[in-house]
Amino acid sequence: MCQCLNAIPYFDGGQIVQYLETYNKRALYKKAGFILSHFMGKIKDGDALLAACHEYGAQGVDRIQPDSQENVYHKEWGLYAPDNILSFLEQGSYANI
Repeated sequence: MCQCLNAIPYFDGGQIVQYLETYNKRALYKKAGFILSHFMGKIKDGDALLAACHEYGAQGVDRIQPDSQENVYHKEWGLYAPDNILSFLEQGSYANI
């Protein structure tokens, strides 16, 4: 997955927000924001995207990978996820992110 994201020349943050609005899932905003925050240099309107992800995903605590020993708490996102998410994504071992 990480290799696929790196292959894209840039992301349109506004379009991603529209997709997130379509699904309207709090946890999806949080997970998308957390992962895409690692690709800020490639996101057009990235600040607006992350602001929307923080605003709509702010409540509650979620997990990227349920019941994993590798999870650590990322306070900014209220999310349990692997400490080095990019390394984790490169493994391609978890398709339900």
